[in-house]
Amino acid sequence: MRHDFGTVTIAAAGTAVQFSTSSLRLRAIFIRARAGNSAPVYLGITSAVSSGGNGYEIAAAGTLELNQDHFGGNKDGSMEINSYWVNAGTSGLKVDWFGVFEH
Repeated sequence: MRHDFGTVTIAAAGTAVQFSTSSLRLRAIFIRARAGNSAPVYLGITSAVSSGGNGYEIAAAGTLELNQDHFGGNKDGSMEINSYWVNAGTSGLKVDWFGVFEH
């Protein structure tokens, strides 16, 4: 297995940002909104995730963990990192992620 991490910055409020353009397949991902964020961020699996709350809300310092058990809709229990998008109603917010990849 391979591990990697990154930070996503929402440069412009209301404009979704993709975690990565890589198609590497995740076995697990750990996501944390920065403690210093002044507003929640919204996680989604399309670029249509909005700052108006149509995604999974993560408050400042909030976390989310997804692993292969959560990816059950996929036959091999994995999901591509480029499937994840984040948005917010405030510019400059940050989200950190740590991924466990298949290879």
